[in-house]
Amino acid sequence: MSNILFIGNYRSAGGWAEACINYIHALSTTKHNITIRPVYMDSTHTEYIDPRLLMLEQNRYDKYDIIIQKVLPNILEFTVPAKRNIHLCVFETANLKYTGWPRYINFMDELWVPSEQEKLDRVNDKINIPINIVKEPIDTDKFTYEYDQTNWRKFGLHDNFVFYFIGEYIPRKNIKALLTAFHREFSTNEPVDLLIKTNKGNMDMRKLASQIDQDLAKIKQTYVYIII
Repeated sequence: MSNILFIGNYRSAGGWAEACINYIHALSTTKHNITIRPVYMDSTHTEYIDPRLLMLEQNRYDKYDIIIQKVLPNILEFTVPAKRNIHLCVFETANLKYTGWPRYINFMDELWVPSEQEKLDRVNDKINIPINIVKEPIDTDKFTYEYDQTNWRKFGLHDNFVFYFIGEYIPRKNIKALLTAFHREFSTNEPVDLLIKTNKGNMDMRKLASQIDQDLAKIKQTYVYIII
């Protein structure tokens, strides 16, 4: 049994924090002693903290065998003594060569990434420490729940194949490309829908919906169906 310290931004808001929480819950199902500590990399925070996380924050040990840091490379901590100091990160880019990040990462004992492609990209970046693939955990129980389909029926989605996107309406998420791809692939008589759950900072939802409608109208003007 090992003492494990997990450091991440699980007290923030958004998908990054949610991923941290999922990793913590996965770790807590093991027989190891788990301690967690928050780090803040932006101004967002969540009002609700899962009681299970609060309990893990109370754990303290004299020394840690493993430290897992789910943070950006430039804020990695190297000085805390441990048998293994692990960097866990999803980089969302194919190339780190023109950043200072590889230098920070190479101070660690291991790098954990979620996919074969991420591993290949980091090898190409001259990361010279062991790189292991650790998939992003997910609570599969959610797929066994019975969900209320009232709203789905209201909008005629219950009988269709639905693509569901959740993310911010910002350039990095590239929802415009998603809309373009969807309209190029499917015609209006196919039983397929695209459901988007999005936000844009503190922007009013009605204003955002209007902006999306305008963007969608422009997208529809840029493609042509070719019928053979």
